[in-house]
Amino acid sequence: MHMGFTINRRRRTLRATRAFTLVELLIAVAIIGVLSTLALVGYRKAITRARLGEATSMVASVASSQERYRGEFGTYLNVSTTLGHKGNVGPLCPTPEALKKKAWGPAACTGGTNWIALAVQNAGSLHFGYSTTSGPAGTPPADAVATSSGNAPWPAAAQLTRDWYVVTAAADTDGNDRWATVIGYSWTNDIFVDDND
Repeated sequence: MHMGFTINRRRRTLRATRAFTLVELLIAVAIIGVLSTLALVGYRKAITRARLGEATSMVASVASSQERYRGEFGTYLNVSTTLGHKGNVGPLCPTPEALKKKAWGPAACTGGTNWIALAVQNAGSLHFGYSTTSGPAGTPPADAVATSSGNAPWPAAAQLTRDWYVVTAAADTDGNDRWATVIGYSWTNDIFVDDND
């Protein structure tokens, strides 16, 4: 009787020291795969938010420079020939390239002399390109800025009771050819953000 107990104990000990079964190993690999995918998606969203933070900050800086310029000269400065966006990158300063940062160098941009006159300050390299146009009261912006939900909304001519400016920022923030757009307006303190995510 005592011997039977020892044999059963050995069998239990042998079973306890065996390796994982193939099914258990596949389940563990699947769980690790799901967790890795979730972490990668979260990382990409964090990177996009950081890049959108750059654009939002720079749009606010351009808006502040426009207000400073108007205070000194009585009018907003029309820096760019048109507003830049995915379909029109020409007026963007610096011209954005997917996943690449570029130094802020207004002298090398279209409308560079006006960018210098506007005195926009930036200490580092940028993912986004920027443009800004202005106009007189009663005349809405001529350019449509494409976003993922259609064109950015402009007020009607009758609603523009004073001179105005618009600032745009655009870039392909993650290399998928879906561009993020950030827009600031003089007629509201709101900044429109279309992360196209």
